[in-house]
Amino acid sequence: QQGLFKNIPNLFQATRYHSLVAEVASLPSCFTIDAWAEETIMAIAHRQYPLFGLQFHPEAILSQFGLQLLENFLHYEAQSTIRTAYCQDSFKQSTNA
Repeated sequence: QQGLFKNIPNLFQATRYHSLVAEVASLPSCFTIDAWAEETIMAIAHRQYPLFGLQFHPEAILSQFGLQLLENFLHYEAQSTIRTAYCQDSFKQSTNA
């Protein structure tokens, strides 16, 4: 496993509260499907950018490996030049106002 699921087993328990789901046919080709629960998409990732989507709650007490998943996300977030550039631009704009 890699990405958000680095150091996380293929099978684990996750808490989900939802009734809406993404359909495979509606998913743009720029995304990969990284996790499933039966026939329901549980996680996607952008092929080029550090952009992720989850259909479960890693922060919930009943979700296994939630802290590891959040740690993996923060690793990507820290390395994201896109977000860094956006934050720098926003900061410059707010200080020049």
